[in-house]
Amino acid sequence: MRKNKKHFNACKYVMCLLAVLFSAVMILQTSVLTQAADEKSGKCGDNLTWKLNGTTLTISGKGEMYDYENIDNIGWHQTNFTQLIVEEGVTSIGKNAFDCSDKLEKVSLPNSLKTIGWSSFSDCPNLCNINLPDSLTVIPSYAFYEDPSLKNVQMPKNLKKIGNLAFYDSGLTELTIPDSVKEMGVATFMNCYLLKKVKLSKNLTTITRGAFANCNSLTSIELPASVKEVHGSAFYHCAKMRNITLNKGLKDIGWKTFQKCYSLREITIPDTVTYISDSAFRDCKRMRKITIKTKQLTWENIGFDSFDRLYKRVIVRCPKSKKTNYRKWLEKKGGLTPNAIWR
Repeated sequence: MRKNKKHFNACKYVMCLLAVLFSAVMILQTSVLTQAADEKSGKCGDNLTWKLNGTTLTISGKGEMYDYENIDNIGWHQTNFTQLIVEEGVTSIGKNAFDCSDKLEKVSLPNSLKTIGWSSFSDCPNLCNINLPDSLTVIPSYAFYEDPSLKNVQMPKNLKKIGNLAFYDSGLTELTIPDSVKEMGVATFMNCYLLKKVKLSKNLTTITRGAFANCNSLTSIELPASVKEVHGSAFYHCAKMRNITLNKGLKDIGWKTFQKCYSLREITIPDTVTYISDSAFRDCKRMRKITIKTKQLTWENIGFDSFDRLYKRVIVRCPKSKKTNYRKWLEKKGGLTPNAIWR
C-alpha cells in the first residue's frame, strides 16, 4: 500500500515537472515568434536594406531606393511602423515607397537625399510634420497627397519645382515657398482647407491651374512682380480671401481665377494686364471697389461674365480715356451690374 502511494506521488511530481517545462517552452516559443514578428528586414535597393524593429522602420546603406509600382509588394507595407528613419548615405526614396502608411507619424530624412518619388508619402493620415533636406530640388507630383494631419513642412532652400497635386488636401496651415522655386504644378495646394498664410517665391512666373483652389481659410495673397500669368481657377472658391495684391508685371488673369472669393472687397488691376478671362471675378459678391489701371483691354480680351454677380453698387475707377468703352464692354460682356458707380 505504501509502495503504491509512493509511486502515485512520484508520477504526480513528474507530471507537474512536465507541465512546468511545457509552459516554459511555450513562453519561449511565443517570445521567439513575437520577436520575429517585430523584427523584419529585407532589401529595398541594390545597396539598401530595411529593418523593422517594433514600430521603427530604418532604411540603411548607400544609393538609390527601388521604385514600387504595387505597394502590396513592399515588405513594410501594412506593418504598424510609426517612425521612419532614413540614414545618411541614402540618395533617393522610391515611387510609392510609403504610400498608405496609415500609422506613420514621424520621419527623419538625411542630407544625402537627392530625390523623392511620386506618391512617396501620399495617404499618410497621421503624418504631422516633415523637414525636407536642402539637398532636394524637386517635390514630385502627389508626394504628400491627402495627408490631412500634415500641418508643417520645412521646404528645402534649393527647391526649384513643386509637382502636380503635391500637397493636395493636406493639413498645411502656413506655407513659405522659397525664392529658388520657379515652377509649380497643377492644383499643387488645392483643397488645403486649413491653409491661412502663404508667401510665394519671388521668382515664380506663373500661378498654375487650381494651385490654391478651395483654400477656404486663406485670407490674403500677394502675387510677386515676377508673375506674368495666373491660370484658371488658381484661387477659385477661397471663400475667406479679403485681400489680393496683383503687382505690375501681370499680363493674363485666367478663367475663374478668383471666382467665389466671397469676402474680397476690392481689387486693383495693374496697367500691364492685357487679358481677363471668363468668370475671373464672378460671384465676388462683396466686391465694392474695382480699380482698373490698364489701358490695354479690348472687347476681345474681356471674358464673358468676368465681373458678374458683384455688389450691385460697386465703384469702378479706370483711365478717363477708357471709361466709355470699358463701361460698355464690362456691362455687355463682362456681366457687370448697370448699377455700378463709375468714377
